[in-house]
Amino acid sequence: MSKNMDCGGIVPTGYNVLVLPEQREEKTQGGIIIPDKTRERDQMAEETGVIVAMGELAFTLGTPGHDDYFVGAGRKMLGHQAIYQRYSGDLVEGNNGLKYRVMPASDIIAFQEEAQ
Repeated sequence: MSKNMDCGGIVPTGYNVLVLPEQREEKTQGGIIIPDKTRERDQMAEETGVIVAMGELAFTLGTPGHDDYFVGAGRKMLGHQAIYQRYSGDLVEGNNGLKYRVMPASDIIAFQEEAQ
């Protein structure tokens, strides 16, 4: 497995990735508290987070050692912003107290490129 970021002691296996979800703001810059219903509406379709760890088969196709085996560009995606469906994977708490999502790599629907 490639070097992982701080992942709260959680190590995904197989085709799974560990994502640290982005925290939504609870207040505006002016100090107005954003109601839960509004925040939920903003999060309806997808979520974003940082990929902090990956299983050894994440972003690969086929079976290791066979002709159909392909390693994608996934290893380069460690630390990048990922976009995934709202209810993807399982919510787990790391030993550092942070909440993470463990999900199949196939649940990542896009990556957010950094602004140039």
